[in-house]
Amino acid sequence: MIKYALNYKVENERLLLFATLSRHFNSYFEISRSYLDFITNQVSAFLFTSPFVDFYKRSAQDKCNIGVWTVDETLFLNLKSRVSYVETFGEQPAKIYIPLDFQESFRSLFDLLGSPDHVLEGLLVSSGRSVWVFDKEGPFCIKYDTSQLLEKKYFTEAHLNEPGIWHSKAVTEMLRKEDNMFFEEAGLSIVLEEVYENEEKRKLTYLIRKLNPNFNFASDDNLIPLHCFLSPRFWQNDELLNSLGINRPFTDFVPELAEVFADFITNGIARTAIHFESHQQNISLQVGAGKIKKIIVQDLQDIFFDPIAYFGIAHPIEAADFQVVRDKLFNFQWLLHFNAQGELIKHDALLREALTVSSFYRRYVSNQAHVNESVAVLSGQDNFLSHDFETQVLNHLNMSLPLQSTGGVVDADVLKNDLFWYIDRYVYEQHQKIADEYYSIAIERKAAQVGVDELMSHIKNFNVIVSANFPIHISKIREEMFETIYDLFDKSVFLARYDGKAVMIMIFRYVSI
Repeated sequence: MIKYALNYKVENERLLLFATLSRHFNSYFEISRSYLDFITNQVSAFLFTSPFVDFYKRSAQDKCNIGVWTVDETLFLNLKSRVSYVETFGEQPAKIYIPLDFQESFRSLFDLLGSPDHVLEGLLVSSGRSVWVFDKEGPFCIKYDTSQLLEKKYFTEAHLNEPGIWHSKAVTEMLRKEDNMFFEEAGLSIVLEEVYENEEKRKLTYLIRKLNPNFNFASDDNLIPLHCFLSPRFWQNDELLNSLGINRPFTDFVPELAEVFADFITNGIARTAIHFESHQQNISLQVGAGKIKKIIVQDLQDIFFDPIAYFGIAHPIEAADFQVVRDKLFNFQWLLHFNAQGELIKHDALLREALTVSSFYRRYVSNQAHVNESVAVLSGQDNFLSHDFETQVLNHLNMSLPLQSTGGVVDADVLKNDLFWYIDRYVYEQHQKIADEYYSIAIERKAAQVGVDELMSHIKNFNVIVSANFPIHISKIREEMFETIYDLFDKSVFLARYDGKAVMIMIFRYVSI
């Protein structure tokens, strides 16, 4: 199939090549396999828990036949009347797509829909639950909830919930003008009357992913999944490399990879306030003329959003400006996905402490470590000790996101040599700058002052986002540390001085997270 896909250059076939590469080359599997030669199975199981490894061990399946039902008003009304409910995430879908392998698990739904109008041959990729299909309407990827399959066969078990799809739609809308991502703005969830287990009703849920239609491909560009680009087998396939116009060794690409990674991180921190789940399977490279041009990302459910940074980027001054910003912020209340610095305080759960560690850790330590590890293996370095790639990324960040100071959490030498602490310190300073600026605006506007009791009532009873320099958990807040408190925007944004520093406190009272 790889040779077949290489014969085409139009978008449909280019994405067929992309999907085929994703299926046949996987750095997670190949590099973890190489470790088995010199470490114990127990250690390996601890270090490499990726579902893609398990998928490759038990599946050689490429093709996945997808039944397609054209949806007219009669079918849709009949469907809605005979199931528990249908969630369309917007407009009524024109078609329904279900793998024929799901028939045993969703027999009543297949009986209700009848025979499909036609069947598409899909390509199952390395996640074990996402299928690329190529029809006359153009290529798209369908990501399925596989958690309720009676027989998993070659599918990986994974959940896809409805709030996650709404979240993906919100991210797509916010980033619609970006040219480095796949859009996720459609899906379907059909909840049946029958019970699966634990009194949970059986349901079929999927999300549709498409490449941004505004994406700019040059005639010789290709899209290569990062877990393919970091695969040893990929770099051993000379015929494939020549077909892709890659005529340099991997080590020559490392500086380019570091630069586009730094641009990717900078864009999230300084332009969009959105941090993607940046492991290999969610990142692809636009490669053309033998050069890495930029990073393309997918999987919008796993983003972390930084409302404080977005507030500073959007820069609302007047009440009308804030209304627009607030409406966008509310779209992100479906999931507990926020940044590490200005973390969520939720009054009825002790979640803040864990989330503060895990959000930045997953994006800039754990994921970066796996990329660094793979780069080290392919570069012939000591993969357990080398941080060369991370250092190259950090050097680019030093230029695009310079630190204003080095005091506080860690000393200057650590900040200059550790990617995570550098990003942590930059976002900390970014939040402080935003809080300082809006505290000054509140004074200039002679915003209404409120007392500590009123502010604490909001913090205790609503969902709250706070900037850096504020206690990590509600139990740690010391009320005597508050100085002047301003209500800047209709009891939704408060600016205060706490322990001598300006802080921003945002109240989300309309939708429960």
